[in-house]
Amino acid sequence: MTDRASFESFLDDTEAQLGALDVLVNNAGVMFVAPFEDEDDGALRKMLDVNFAGTATGMRLALPRMRARGSGHIVNVVSAGAFVSAPHEASYAATKHAVKGVCDGLRYELRGSGIDLTLVYPGVVRTELAAGTNAGRSGAWAEPEEVGEAIVGAVRSPRREVFVPRSLAPLLRFYACLPAGGRLALGRLLGVDKVATQVDRAERAEYEQRMASQ
Repeated sequence: MTDRASFESFLDDTEAQLGALDVLVNNAGVMFVAPFEDEDDGALRKMLDVNFAGTATGMRLALPRMRARGSGHIVNVVSAGAFVSAPHEASYAATKHAVKGVCDGLRYELRGSGIDLTLVYPGVVRTELAAGTNAGRSGAWAEPEEVGEAIVGAVRSPRREVFVPRSLAPLLRFYACLPAGGRLALGRLLGVDKVATQVDRAERAEYEQRMASQ
């Protein structure tokens, strides 16, 4: 994701084996959890490089291939963090806001191109990325299979936005319409302030150490 030449070689090899690129799913991501003031500079760069720049690179490499034949579909797995910034995940959320922002502008550039663009917004997914965090007051975790099924569904019947679970859609859209004070109040009501401030550090240690070393 962070090496443009490697990414391009991957797409070349895929097309050589399977034919023209129909769908690109940008799903790679990394998350470090810490108070903003204590966050390691390397952790911030890694999240920017993978979550935002890597996604942007994938789109820039795939789009010319799709434009050349007038069809294609890009699916970016973003996060509910593109709407809601939890404390101790502020930088991670910023990278997800950035992906949403660039795609909001890109939609205008893709009009009439025949290329679909879908953003997938999962809540807290039961993967090692979220290890040691919690799902807020609802306590509801999404399973990786649910996200996979949502991606397949969006490719079969293109949609601009997909929320996992679907119940997140009205909640996040309502949240986005509130003024700053209202967002803080609703976030506390939903337990957003507890998602990453009460983490199990032992459970996250192996994952974060491995991500930092890569």
